This record gives sequence, C-alpha cells and structure tokens, in this order.
Amino acid sequence: MQSLNELEAWLKIHLPEVAADLKPGATENELQSLSDAIGVKLPNDFLQLYAWHNGQGRSVNAGPWYGLEFLSLDHVQRECEMWKQVLEESSPESLTSLAECMKSSPPGFVKRQYANAHWIPFAYDWGGNYLGVDLSPDEKGTYGQVINFGRDEERKIAVAPSIG
Repeated sequence: MQSLNELEAWLKIHLPEVAADLKPGATENELQSLSDAIGVKLPNDFLQLYAWHNGQGRSVNAGPWYGLEFLSLDHVQRECEMWKQVLEESSPESLTSLAECMKSSPPGFVKRQYANAHWIPFAYDWGGNYLGVDLSPDEKGTYGQVINFGRDEERKIAVAPSIG
C-alpha cells in the first residue's frame, strides 16, 4: 500500500488533474461482485489497487500509467464481457489464425493468443488496448503479471511480475 500512496503523492505533484480524478476506493462487496461476474479469483495486489481507488471519474483524458486511464471496476467488467463475447463469436479457425501473428516478450511469458478471458484490464488507451493482469500466463510467466493486450497488440509484453 505504501507504493500506492507514493504514486498518489507523485500524481498530486506532476499530474494533479489525474490525482483529482481518482475515485474513492472500492468496497469489498464491489470487488467480490467483479470477481463473481467474471468468474475468476483476483490477485491480492489487484484488490489492493482497487481498494485504494476505484479507477478514475473520466473527467480527464490522462491516467497514471503511460497516460492510460485507470478503469473503474464497472468499466473493467464491461471490457471483460466484451472480450468474452469476442471469443465466443469468433470461429476457432479465426482465433488460430490471429494467434499465429502474436508474440510474447520475453518469449514464453504471455500466451500467443489474440484474446484471453483471463486477461483482466485495469488501464485503457481509448483505442481498444490495455494494461491488465494475466491470470493465465504461459509457461515462463507469472500468475498476475502485468501485460499489454488489445485490438492492436500483436506483441504481448510482460511489463511487470505483478501490479505491486
């Protein structure tokens, strides 16, 4: 939690509009509702992140990670449902063809897939791309690692071993 407080202090100095846009923390019930809705157990550091702040209020076009908007839990759920629908409506042949174009950096950390229902976004670029936690890593990856993914992301990068 100390690192989140340090991030908030940094935001207040360097990106005060983003700091002012942060919503109050999510409740345990809100966190459990998301977990139930998407059918996964969320990592502790993801839960701590959202207990700190439940995303942004969307009044500014900037965010704390590479300028990406910090998604509220409601927005996380909508994005997860949209990607689940993409997976359900895509043919196996189409998904296989898309997977052939995918790469992992470093190799073997992120599964070579276009989409995965266990990639949970927390930051968004407004163009269909995300930072999120990977709850289904490849053989060298770590459960809960932070990755990039989305509509334009052929190279999935393991950004960090966890949100922490």
